[in-house]
Amino acid sequence: MNDVAARMGSSFSVDLTNLAQASSRWDGIVYTGHLPDDVQRAILQEIFDISFKQEFLLLDRFLYILMPQQEDGELENEYDASTREDWNLIIEDALFSNGPPAFGHSDSHLRQATLHSFFQVMRGWSRLESPMSTQTIQDGQRLGSSHVRAKKELKDTEFYLASYYIYAFAGFFRRAPTMPHFVSSFLVLVSRPCPALSS
Repeated sequence: MNDVAARMGSSFSVDLTNLAQASSRWDGIVYTGHLPDDVQRAILQEIFDISFKQEFLLLDRFLYILMPQQEDGELENEYDASTREDWNLIIEDALFSNGPPAFGHSDSHLRQATLHSFFQVMRGWSRLESPMSTQTIQDGQRLGSSHVRAKKELKDTEFYLASYYIYAFAGFFRRAPTMPHFVSSFLVLVSRPCPALSS
């Protein structure tokens, strides 16, 4: 690693000589030796969350087209923006302002709100060759009601939105995205038809 950094002209270096005796710090606590299983899970969760957020924002930057303002200076949809700065603020506030997205959360109301926000954002990805299917759009719109949907309906909608995101990401970057581990069971093979895309 040090050799690679040196060839790239970087001053970055890593001393691994005393790695076995090194201590680790997580969430303000210093650990020596083997990290407890719950700490390892927390670290992996943090990596998944950060990777998912950054990849989602990167894909959105390519797929969302900024909307022109109307004559009265307003936009038709609250999930639209005419400048990249405004759009970044909308996404940050809607999707990530309260911590990691509540995919698979036991609180159905929180889970539904999260799914609806992601649906609203992804529905605006107008550069995709294959838009959302009519069924997925109808399911996503129902998430915006004050009525909390049944857990099975939320799970099904979560599956369709996750598959839509995976196909969008893989179609653009030619690789699978990082997903939060608690929706990893919803991953679908890219070689299979995506039920969330219109045919």
